[in-house]
Amino acid sequence: MNAPYWIKHSNLFSADTYECSCCKAVKTKPTRFCPDCGRQMKGVKDSPDWVDELEAFDAFLD
Repeated sequence: MNAPYWIKHSNLFSADTYECSCCKAVKTKPTRFCPDCGRQMKGVKDSPDWVDELEAFDAFLD
């Protein structure tokens, strides 16, 4: 099994959120261990979700 990590979701109009790659729990800040599943995190990886959010906002303005 791969080492679990936090997936950083950058949001356009709200604070960043972090999702556990193992149990999919969403938190407001990354910690060394996931509070839900107890696994030790090996780092943070960025998610490109903000690009889709920005694209939708740009389409709204057009």
